[in-house]
Amino acid sequence: MAAIQKKTDYIFLAYVAVLLIFGLIMLMSASSAIGESRFGDGFFYIKRQLLYGVFPGIIAFLILAKIPYTYYKKKLWLIYGIMLATLMAVFIPGLGSTLGAGARS
Repeated sequence: MAAIQKKTDYIFLAYVAVLLIFGLIMLMSASSAIGESRFGDGFFYIKRQLLYGVFPGIIAFLILAKIPYTYYKKKLWLIYGIMLATLMAVFIPGLGSTLGAGARS
């Protein structure tokens, strides 16, 4: 049996990069004035997003991309159960915090 050679899908990666950059531009346009008034730095929220969102996401992507999809196929029901439990957690009263006019997080 011949080994299957993995090929990188550069078109998919380009789409992900475009969406990532577009999202960061939207964040910048929506938050630069608030960041400047609250923290004296118009780039505050962009830096925070890069540090706590983008960089960890890229690291997780690179690690998880090395795992063969058959591993996830074997763990399908476990992954499904965890996702379902997480989604159902929004119905548990008192879980999270109430902010502002009743919004919960």
